[in-house]
Amino acid sequence: IVTALQQQHNYAVTISGSPSIVKKYTATYTAVFTDNGQPIAETSEFWLTGDDGVSTTTLATITSQDSVNNTCVVTAGNTIGYVKLWCKNIEGTIVSEPFRIQIKNIV
Repeated sequence: IVTALQQQHNYAVTISGSPSIVKKYTATYTAVFTDNGQPIAETSEFWLTGDDGVSTTTLATITSQDSVNNTCVVTAGNTIGYVKLWCKNIEGTIVSEPFRIQIKNIV
């Protein structure tokens, strides 16, 4: 008797983009959902937290997001510091690691 191998799923979502944004400027971030390293289509939802990963933040805001193309635009406020950008699929079953973004002065 031959039994079919159970497909093991290894889901992940990875955020890419600039690790810093100058105060009052914007940056675009992209999320890629994968299963066993292969890109898969998912509907995304991004959100921001404070640097602790839990609290709300006023240092930056998500000013737009495209849930189909899995992109968002983050606009920095007028205060320097760090925020964490997160992404999940709409079902909440695939959640990213936090992407740390520095809000900085023009150097």
